[in-house]
Amino acid sequence: MYRELLRHGNIVHHKRVQRIMHSLGLQGKRPEEKYHSFKGEVGKVAPNIIDRDFTATAPLQKWTTDVSQFNFSWGKCYLISDNWHVHK
Repeated sequence: MYRELLRHGNIVHHKRVQRIMHSLGLQGKRPEEKYHSFKGEVGKVAPNIIDRDFTATAPLQKWTTDVSQFNFSWGKCYLISDNWHVHK
C-alpha cells in the first residue's frame, strides 16, 4: 500500500499507512514461507548410542557435534561445533 501511494506521487510516511491499515483491519500480503527440506537420498544414519545421556564416567568419553545453517542474502553459512563431555 505504502509503495503504491509513493508510486502515484503521494508523500506519506510508512508508519502512517501502517496505523491506518491497522485501524481498518487490513494487512499486507506477505510472501509465503519457503519450505526448505533435503530432497536427496539420506546416507547412513549412525545408531543413537548416547540416547541423550551426556554424562560421562571418564574424561573425553563422549563427543557430540552440531551443525547449524544460516541463510544470508549473500549465501549460506554453516556453524559447526564439537563438544566433549567430561565426568564430574
